[in-house]
Amino acid sequence: MARVGSIFACLLCFTMLQGADADPFLQKTDMGLSLLSDVESALGPGCFHGRLEDLKARLEPMFVSLPKNSRNLLSHSAARYALHRISTDRHGWTISGLEPSVDNFNTSSLMNSGILRELLPAHIESIFATHIGEDGFTLQNLAILAGTIDHLVREDQRTILRKACELLDVATIGPISEQEMRDVIQMYMVSFLRANMIPPQHYDRYMANALDIIHKEYPGWPETTLLLDDERETFAYTTKDSANPFKVRESSLQVALRIVEQVADHFPHQQSQPECLEIKEDLLAYERGDTGRVRLLDFYRAGLDSRFFFTETEDYLRALGALDESDARIGPKVIVSNYVLAKSNCLAHAHLYSVCCLNECEGLYGQLEQAIAEPQAKPEQIGALVSTLSSSTVQAPRNLSEMLLRRLDEIAIGPGGNVMLHSRLFAQWMHQAFPRECPYPHLLGTTTSLNPGDWAKQNGKKFSIGAKNVQGVISSLEVAEEQADVVPSDTSNDDADLMWTSDEEHFVEPVPSLSARLWASVGSLGRGAVLLALCASAIFAAWASPKVSGGCKDTKMEQYFV
Repeated sequence: MARVGSIFACLLCFTMLQGADADPFLQKTDMGLSLLSDVESALGPGCFHGRLEDLKARLEPMFVSLPKNSRNLLSHSAARYALHRISTDRHGWTISGLEPSVDNFNTSSLMNSGILRELLPAHIESIFATHIGEDGFTLQNLAILAGTIDHLVREDQRTILRKACELLDVATIGPISEQEMRDVIQMYMVSFLRANMIPPQHYDRYMANALDIIHKEYPGWPETTLLLDDERETFAYTTKDSANPFKVRESSLQVALRIVEQVADHFPHQQSQPECLEIKEDLLAYERGDTGRVRLLDFYRAGLDSRFFFTETEDYLRALGALDESDARIGPKVIVSNYVLAKSNCLAHAHLYSVCCLNECEGLYGQLEQAIAEPQAKPEQIGALVSTLSSSTVQAPRNLSEMLLRRLDEIAIGPGGNVMLHSRLFAQWMHQAFPRECPYPHLLGTTTSLNPGDWAKQNGKKFSIGAKNVQGVISSLEVAEEQADVVPSDTSNDDADLMWTSDEEHFVEPVPSLSARLWASVGSLGRGAVLLALCASAIFAAWASPKVSGGCKDTKMEQYFV
């Protein structure tokens, strides 16, 4: 008779699953064709300009390696995580709404939560909400959303360019001179580079003289103008087959828009990232051991010999998560990888996004995701793979230290003794393995993502000590060091392991357990009725089964709560 009860319970579970399959809401995710059609109808045919397949190819290794639900769909929180990573990796774009924050970290809906409100117009957001259910994203749908964001960012670039035409009194329709187009493109770049530093009420007055003073305010302007001129020549060369050979090459707002698109694609890699690497090298000249850290005193000293200003206050560095205060003997140290990626080093700003330093760790993660193609892996597999990875400061192959291998075993707390790849503990381990490339992962909500000006307004503090005050601050820190009897040259106890903690966070929502998915799927049947039926089945089985002496082994089912 016990078997009869078990059969009844199994039939009930089967009914639950059948009900879930029939639930129209859970079937709400299409495969992308109708979504693509609706988005193109709203934005215009050809709005993706052939970029969709490239985005899909770039997203696929990450999509495969991220945890998904039973229908092979990516959760909304995982989609946000993937979109943020692909945007920063391709262009260095830090986009409003996609950065990890307390508000969006484990969102159940990208579309209905207000996270993308500033980014997606209401009618576009409604299209995605119609086609994508709470179950999540296919790879195709994720690529379409990434392409839509890409398109809207480029629309923002066009708005800046039209404003530049207005400021220079250049026609937006019809031909313009070559010099006028060059000035418009340069004015676009000035606005892009400096707009966030100019109060809105002073914007027009500043821009009126911007081309005459930008070289004094931005050390990389000569290289920027060379890049812009190169992009102009590149565009002329790539379009020469369709151009009339008997006419002077075309100069117009439409041509300028095409060139600006090229600049947006190439600027982070050809202009912004070389400057970021220069900042990193200037600071690492003062590195303590192999920790990827420099003393706060040396941080300010580095600015004396660099063309860049290192003037962030101790409070702002702490808020950024760029300050290691774990060693009272030495005092605060600046974590170079965290500092380089900070908002204060973002080179350009627009309405929807900023162009910031590329995260060198992203390439290392990408290689691991491609090789593992799973959300988790054994410590031995990860260790073997990481030992073959090179970075700008680490040469492979190498033997990982005993400490690194021990730590890798310690964080293998996932199912089956695996390491969860998209977790804080593994990111912390990667910081140990590549301290100069991979940022230290602070707990969510303990650091700021605000740009310097907004942080200063919110906290009523200065974010910079001012270039004129650097020498005075250095002198004060030197006096404090002498009084504390610090031996600067002693690095024997320096170790990146100083900041190791056991706090865990999942960057994406793990796959729910089978019981959780079953329970979630029976909403249409009424959970009360299901509970009653399960209880009746259990009572029937217990009454019908023969009494057996002795205890039974207790079993437990583990489940993630994120």
